[in-house]
Amino acid sequence: MPFASLSPSALPPLALADPAPGPLGIAKRIVFLQAETTLATSQALIPQLQGSLAATLSNLAVLDAERTVFDREDTDAASAGQLAINHLSLYRSLGGGTKMPKPPVLNDKP
Repeated sequence: MPFASLSPSALPPLALADPAPGPLGIAKRIVFLQAETTLATSQALIPQLQGSLAATLSNLAVLDAERTVFDREDTDAASAGQLAINHLSLYRSLGGGTKMPKPPVLNDKP
């Protein structure tokens, strides 16, 4: 049974009956009153706790979204770096960046 659905009527009938006279009856009544007070206090706190839980879940959703954005940005940066490396490899494979030998000097003089 959920805690929010508890009420004094949910307590056993013996707890609601008039206690027997004497110290034992007084002790039972004190325990019953403490339980009733605790139950009422707890039921009053439930809406506040639910509001806090909703706010916490909302904050967790924001943090999760921020983490996802960070992961995507990190992946994007890694991809950009790999793309630059691939461009350099392509440039070199096509002959770029190599030093050309000097053309031979032709002597036109006899």
